[in-house]
Amino acid sequence: MKALNAEAADWLLRMQAPDFSAQDRQTLDAWLAGDERHAAALARAQAVLQLAPQAFAALEDVPTLSAKMPRLRAWLPMGAAVAASLALFLLFDGPMRLLADLRSGTEALPAVTLADGSLLQLNAGSAVAFTFSAKQRVVRLLRGEAYFTVTKDPARPFIVEAAGGAATALGTEFDVRLSDPAEGAGGAAEVKVLVHAVRVETPNDTQVIVRAGESLRFDKNGTIGETRRIDINGLDWRSGKIVIEDESLASVVERLQRHTNTRIVILGDDLKARRIGGTFDTRDPVAAIELLCRSLGIEYSGIGSLLVVLHG
Repeated sequence: MKALNAEAADWLLRMQAPDFSAQDRQTLDAWLAGDERHAAALARAQAVLQLAPQAFAALEDVPTLSAKMPRLRAWLPMGAAVAASLALFLLFDGPMRLLADLRSGTEALPAVTLADGSLLQLNAGSAVAFTFSAKQRVVRLLRGEAYFTVTKDPARPFIVEAAGGAATALGTEFDVRLSDPAEGAGGAAEVKVLVHAVRVETPNDTQVIVRAGESLRFDKNGTIGETRRIDINGLDWRSGKIVIEDESLASVVERLQRHTNTRIVILGDDLKARRIGGTFDTRDPVAAIELLCRSLGIEYSGIGSLLVVLHG
């Protein structure tokens, strides 16, 4: 499907070009006639083109790129081809592709060995960037969740940056999850420690030592939660499930959304804030959401595999 979407996107851009010829039109017609899926893919690309202004505005949410965007913003009036390029850039996760050194799709990645010998595993829908130097090892969590098994090197501290704060390993195995900014407070991070300890520094320079079997949550505004106990036998997502204890429905949907291309939408702030708990299978997130809705009396509707809407 991704290859087909990319092919359709390429055709859309060619259609916008001033030198699109009659021969090109015949080739396009032959491509459309060759498979009924081609027309549907081209229609999807055209729908994205219509959303180009909103898609371009979303680039403001990527700080590293925002400073580089003024000239692109000025180019928008030049025509639909530029608008299409920007929209498709967003559609295919362009900003994150530029920023990240490692990304995952709808499935968690196997453990990856970093340059220093440390191990990193990305949960689904996650991304990180690395900056290793002679003085420190820095991993920036850009999206999602990652699990670290750190190789000791006293001369180069191992630091994970997330939500404006930092977690420095003290000879450790630990997990960092970055929540969706839609959950509030401009985004938040949760650090869970499985072995030894981690020193967490929040955006307001508060420092807390989080030890094995504990977790700590903080947000970009400097708000910090209480250290709480966790199950050290393993992390839920690494075994194909998530275990929820009194979290908002929005938080649960955000965590399940990483594991599926089906868009899950919640209508209404009250419904988003509803507190729930339970164990959910990440191998079939949509089925998990439907089961949750039936058990809690929440109405839902969908459009095939494209969209599920929670309401009522």
